[in-house]
Amino acid sequence: MEEEIDLKQILQIIIKKLWIIISITLVAALISGLISYYVLTPTYKSSAQILVAPTNSDLQPFNSSDIRFSLDLISTYRDIIKSPFILEQVVERLEIEYSTGYLNSLITLETASQSQVFTIEVLDEDSNMAAKLTNTIAQVFKENMVDLMNVDNVTILAEAKESSSPVSPNPILNIALSIAAAILVSLVLIFLIEFFDNSVKTEQDIDHLDLQVLGTVNKIGKLKEKKTSKKKNIEVGNERGITLES
Repeated sequence: MEEEIDLKQILQIIIKKLWIIISITLVAALISGLISYYVLTPTYKSSAQILVAPTNSDLQPFNSSDIRFSLDLISTYRDIIKSPFILEQVVERLEIEYSTGYLNSLITLETASQSQVFTIEVLDEDSNMAAKLTNTIAQVFKENMVDLMNVDNVTILAEAKESSSPVSPNPILNIALSIAAAILVSLVLIFLIEFFDNSVKTEQDIDHLDLQVLGTVNKIGKLKEKKTSKKKNIEVGNERGITLES
């Protein structure tokens, strides 16, 4: 029974302070939307797929050891792709002012388990530049494998294409998260206000103070003077020769 009363009190507190939740939520959603659409710079992603084939020079069927060796090479190839040796050539070929460290931070390599295919992903604020960087990295890597590893087992399966939609920011997601956070903050704020509010508003508040109630004073509404009684007093006064001021 006490639990039901507590839940009822909680709902009453929330309903009484509902304007705080609405106000904070609207402000948070508005700020989040403005930042997502007008402040944050859109970022685009392009990707290219690379196949690492078994290094079998003969025209014989590949065996399991050849495939296993190709899978082991992928880890080495991942390090080579993000090495300054490859990235410096990419910067020179595209004639861009990117440092190798910055370019390295834009690159992500994705590899599926037990797959000879891995993906080169590049993020950039320019969708066209993201595609150019991805394709150039893949091409420069493929060209250098013969000299570096003395193998020619790299094939570009899919070239990167320019993306029309950014991967970030996501305004809808940002607004939804801001609304959820605003509601949580509002609830915490409401209960803090209620917790530190020591004023007495109802009889229940007095009960919590463990004080003895001596009596209650009912609220009395304002009495309205009847016009009929006033008119009657004027008539009585006239009969007695007394003039009453209105």
